Amino acid sequence: MRRILDRALGIRRGVEDRLAVVEATAGVLADHPDWPEWLASVRGPGSAERLRRLGL
Repeated sequence: MRRILDRALGIRRGVEDRLAVVEATAGVLADHPDWPEWLASVRGPGSAERLRRLGL
């Protein structure tokens, strides 16, 4: 998997290229939700909240 990603991202020289990729992509998704927020939006309310809404 690492080799496939390295090839796709054009990483050939090792550490220097990897750092360049990190710097080039840092902040690209700054306007998107963090993982916990995204996961909660996908999953919806938890079972406790669903039961509360049902009056149980």
